[in-house]
Amino acid sequence: HVDRRKTDAVELQWRTATQKLRAGIAERRNGEADERDKLILQVKSLLVDGKLVAGAVAKVKNAQTVWQSRAKATPLPRKQEQALWESFRQACNDVFESLGKERDAKVSSVSDAIAKKNALIEEYASLQRSGDEKSIRTAISEAAKRWSGLGDAGRESERKLADRFDRVLRGLRDGLRAADRNKGA
Repeated sequence: HVDRRKTDAVELQWRTATQKLRAGIAERRNGEADERDKLILQVKSLLVDGKLVAGAVAKVKNAQTVWQSRAKATPLPRKQEQALWESFRQACNDVFESLGKERDAKVSSVSDAIAKKNALIEEYASLQRSGDEKSIRTAISEAAKRWSGLGDAGRESERKLADRFDRVLRGLRDGLRAADRNKGA
């Protein structure tokens, strides 16, 4: 037979202990939810007016690693965990989507610059064939300004195009020198 007074005292101790544990767990979960909200805000802050801040990709990857370790260390109630995860994932996706758009725009601008520089090279090469000294002198004097205004063609393409352009300009200058020598002779 169990004395009811003793069981009531034990039950009270049990409830008190479990309430303390539950309060500690709830406090830890609330703190963890706040930390994850901070991670979400950190990732969202990497995209300012549709532009990525410097080092955004590395920062997002770091935030993802931190998120995973925090999620393993302190699981949250399922609905709360899912809501926070969806918000975090969307913030990460927004950053990577913006990165993709920036890369696409860069590729497009590089392709455009390559096409424009090729066209300028062809224009100058046709001047060389025309022999029109006045047009050649004008073109040579404007060459650097026109070339630099066409944009960046990417490191490798830029070097190759600049070499071709320099060869065409040398040919134009050599042609003018030869014409000047012939006039003087």
